Amino acid sequence: GTYRLSTEVQPALPNSEQLQQFELELVPSSASKAIAIVGGGSAGLAALKTILDLPPSTREGWEIVLFEQRRDVGGLWLPDSLGTKLSPHHLPETPLYPDLHTNIPHPAMTYPHFTFPPNTSLFPLHTALEDYLRHYADHYRLRRHIHVNHTVVSADWKGDGESGIWEVV
Repeated sequence: GTYRLSTEVQPALPNSEQLQQFELELVPSSASKAIAIVGGGSAGLAALKTILDLPPSTREGWEIVLFEQRRDVGGLWLPDSLGTKLSPHHLPETPLYPDLHTNIPHPAMTYPHFTFPPNTSLFPLHTALEDYLRHYADHYRLRRHIHVNHTVVSADWKGDGESGIWEVV
């Protein structure tokens, strides 16, 4: 079937108030399913890998995409861009601060079969989580499905109980 994907793309410039909007009409020739994951943090990356771990014959012809509104994966572990100036009109993108450590031991945050590097502090700095998530995305070759600088504003079903499309804006 067909599905429509409308997205608003945030410019690469940090804290820019301008949004560029475009619509992309996709008509996969043999796609039996289209999957959109919103957010490139730890849960979004895990969802993407889980889908990609399905047998190729199961997911053959599927369109699988992950939308991340910021410049890279990492979710709240990705710090604000260098040079970001904070003011009452421009709030930070993340609650990180320079000496932030996790309050959960890293073995509890480890993905199966992908451990933190040796000698990682039990309660690591936020930079260790940022690096871990980037390495995870790279190691499992997830980036080919990830669209950074894409903000999802809404997802609406356009159809009935039998057929239709998801409009992702």
